[in-house]
Amino acid sequence: MANTKLCPFCNCEINAEATRCKYCKRWLDESVKAPKKFLDTLLLSWFLGAYGIHRFYTGYYAIGLVQLLTLGGCGIWSLIDFVSICIGNYKDANGMELQRYDRKLGIILLIVYFGVALLLVILLFLLVILLMVIGSEGCTQ
Repeated sequence: MANTKLCPFCNCEINAEATRCKYCKRWLDESVKAPKKFLDTLLLSWFLGAYGIHRFYTGYYAIGLVQLLTLGGCGIWSLIDFVSICIGNYKDANGMELQRYDRKLGIILLIVYFGVALLLVILLFLLVILLMVIGSEGCTQ
């Protein structure tokens, strides 16, 4: 079998073109880094997205620095990244998809994210109305 080779770690027979052993899951080429984990990237984006920490984690150092200096592009850039991670459309700097993508978790956190944002907007709106009412009561005397 000319199209196969042995994995140096587990000695299983694998495709000659393989970069990762399908049995022991180890990378054959040390220069190829393992893809970053979905949950790690998602949580970094959720809690520290405005600082671009998820970009540093996935190997995008220059973009991470720009996000850090602009606070995630005033929140817009970090929001786009978060949505992209949630729907599984985000790749690391090596062009590899995030490991162990969980669609259900991504969609749930996306709904929670927008639900919390909507709740904050409603609370802010109610606070403004309350302050206007309190302010107008003081002027009637």
